[in-house]
Amino acid sequence: MENDVTCTSISARPLIVNEMKKFILSTACPVLITCLLNAQSISPEVIASAGEYYSNVNGSISWTLGEPMGETYSQTNNIITQGFQQPTDFGTRVIVGDPVNAEVYPNPTADIVNLQFGDNTNGQYVIEVFNTLGQQLKTSTFNATPSSKATVSLFDYSDGIYFITVRKTDGTESSTFRITKNS
Repeated sequence: MENDVTCTSISARPLIVNEMKKFILSTACPVLITCLLNAQSISPEVIASAGEYYSNVNGSISWTLGEPMGETYSQTNNIITQGFQQPTDFGTRVIVGDPVNAEVYPNPTADIVNLQFGDNTNGQYVIEVFNTLGQQLKTSTFNATPSSKATVSLFDYSDGIYFITVRKTDGTESSTFRITKNS
């Protein structure tokens, strides 16, 4: 009798294993397929201190506060975008009060930024370098004469966006230039 019991349990075992396989395949496959299909629909998200998105039949507009604007680099079929609000950059100069009569070049730069003052520039200026977090990285003074040139080195800093603020010490002129550093 013992042999009959043993034979019965051995012959029932493949039946139970087959039923378990069917159960696992019938429940796991639909769940796995659903997960894979949903994984392909990722919507862009941004973490910012404030922002909103509006749209209607004529177009759309979105804005964020507290997020620095980045750049888009492209080469053949590859595109890398930094920042969420793309693709328009509205300029490289922020003017407060009267602008400083100066230009910066080259932009983008690998190291040295030249600050070329205009013909009618005269006086002492403060030159400050800030990162995109608003942290002051460097400050210096420059005694500008007509058509003089100051240089600012970004060698010690990593690639990215920097702001060079130039202001006259008497407070009458101020300009901020947006500089891209690419080594």
